[in-house]
Amino acid sequence: MHGIRSTLPNVMMNSHTLLLAAALAAAACAGGPKNTSTAQPAPPTATNPVAELETPAPDAEPVNEAPAPERERDFGKFVRIELITSKTKESAIFYEKLLGWTINPGADPSYLVIENQGHELAKMRSYDSSKSTPEGWLSWLSVADIDDMIRDVPANGGEVLSAPQPGEDGRMAVVKGPTGGIFGMIELSATARAQRDPQEGDFVLSQLWTDDFESAVSFYSVMGDYNTVEVKYEKTNYSIMLAEGEPSAVIRRAPPGRSTRWIPFVYTANPDEVVSRAKSLRAVIVTPPRDVPTLGRVAVIEAPMGGVLGIIRPDDWDFKSADSDDE
Repeated sequence: MHGIRSTLPNVMMNSHTLLLAAALAAAACAGGPKNTSTAQPAPPTATNPVAELETPAPDAEPVNEAPAPERERDFGKFVRIELITSKTKESAIFYEKLLGWTINPGADPSYLVIENQGHELAKMRSYDSSKSTPEGWLSWLSVADIDDMIRDVPANGGEVLSAPQPGEDGRMAVVKGPTGGIFGMIELSATARAQRDPQEGDFVLSQLWTDDFESAVSFYSVMGDYNTVEVKYEKTNYSIMLAEGEPSAVIRRAPPGRSTRWIPFVYTANPDEVVSRAKSLRAVIVTPPRDVPTLGRVAVIEAPMGGVLGIIRPDDWDFKSADSDDE
């Protein structure tokens, strides 16, 4: 490109010289020299095709476009789930038998892809003690601007464990809430796969177990910009976090003897059947199936190789008109 640009002025100068010489010769043949003091017409301005390519027209300048509508609907929802485990083979066999998932190697050899009915549902990767994420399930919260959100984390009592960095589905960071409980934040890229309406075996929400219920509700209400619905069942408070009028997260006090953690919940029409199957696969039944008002029929299991997972048959959720001031 530089070579092409450097020859253009010489070509233009030689062309103008030849045109001027030809004009003088023609004038001499027509009857003698003319008054050369008369101003000559300016030569036509040559167009530089290289410059045209390198300088876009004003209306071609890049602009910051608003997120696509489907991305806006994702904000405040847990859109990516990972299982981090030191026993990937055993985990794959367990979950394929329990939920009918298909688990195969991914394009990147560092993880396996968990699919449900042909739809990519989650990823499984080997535990790395040098990373900030412990073994177990990791839920990723969709945010509009990850840099803004990360700046808000310390101000609200949380801790940033890993700064935003590019990932397969967008820019990602790992965060710990003020009461414990590690989760991810992700600013989805334009090419990230879109979410679908939940099917049998899909993840539908994530639940936080915590020893400090009030502090957790305060922190995550800011992080997800949620409205909330408060429910009490058997002396346990539940705060249902709503994103775009739909449940995205649930916060409750941790059961006795259980640490603070985020737990993803899988949708099923028959939680009792899944729990029975989990027993036959030697899973620990942390919470047997029970009906929590407003939320649905829920259960919690722990796989033999670790990893706590929730099972839920939602009630007929209709929170579209829910208002945090009224609940």
